[in-house]
Amino acid sequence: MYKVIEPVTDADFERYFQFRWEQLRAPFNLPKGSEKDEYDQFSEHRMILDRKGNPVAVGRLYQISADEAQIRYMAVCDTHRGKGIGSSMVATLEELARAKSIKRVMMNARLAAVPFYQKNGYHPVGEGPTHFGKIKHQQMQKDITPKSTNRKYGEWCDALAGMWRDQIPLSSQMGVTVDDYTGDVLRVCAPSSPNANLYGGMFAGSMYALGCLTGWGLLYLMLKERNIAARIMLVHGDIRYLNSVAGDASAVSSRKDIAGSIWPLIRDKKVVLKVAVTLFSGEQEAAEFTGKFILYPEKDDPHADSFDTPQGNLPFE
Repeated sequence: MYKVIEPVTDADFERYFQFRWEQLRAPFNLPKGSEKDEYDQFSEHRMILDRKGNPVAVGRLYQISADEAQIRYMAVCDTHRGKGIGSSMVATLEELARAKSIKRVMMNARLAAVPFYQKNGYHPVGEGPTHFGKIKHQQMQKDITPKSTNRKYGEWCDALAGMWRDQIPLSSQMGVTVDDYTGDVLRVCAPSSPNANLYGGMFAGSMYALGCLTGWGLLYLMLKERNIAARIMLVHGDIRYLNSVAGDASAVSSRKDIAGSIWPLIRDKKVVLKVAVTLFSGEQEAAEFTGKFILYPEKDDPHADSFDTPQGNLPFE
């Protein structure tokens, strides 16, 4: 289990900068202090911890202008690579950028890391600097589109993504992001890199989990808009795989795809709803997911707005 935190205390920052030095500067025999720069005090910092509370990844976001920010000092320790942690850090920093209404995120990537950033949606835009006289970098950029043209919905998308990241570690490891909510339609995305199967496509379990999260998320946002507090519980899910996913995946669900009504909740009655979700590989349909959810009124369960699935309902832990 992994957890994303913002370093706040002196002890947090001591561990954060120590990790940065060990991963990014010590291998080149550079002294302590070389892992810091004058922009740190104006930047957003994030650190990922393992289940024992040890740092396994760090990253920084610095806002260059009203429209542009830079990711720098990204590092994942060797023993935790290939688990989607790097993609989770990138997604976390991009969420921070969106919250600041930033339109573009750029970075100078080491040449060996270029394929990783390409899988996470970045593209080369020019030659980057050469650090320490020998490490060449590629300048890369990604356009960050707003999650919704409606500011309120955009804030709700950020809150939903934050809830998933804090309460469901799997979503963070998958790199799941809430892309857009219009008030009727929810779109959720997952990058290819942390979800790849043995053949280069997307792992079937990741597609199933993406369908579960999207259906649950749409119900959560609908309840939030109507100021109804309830616990949403997935009790059954079916998925029909149509095509393999090449590259990133997206999942879309609409209010018109919901069978049933939420309004009995206001009379303190639980309701059962079926939510249909379509998963895409680019523009091609990749799978059809249907989830059966029970919504409990707040008075019946004090843990309203928590994500819950019965043991064994997901095909993995």
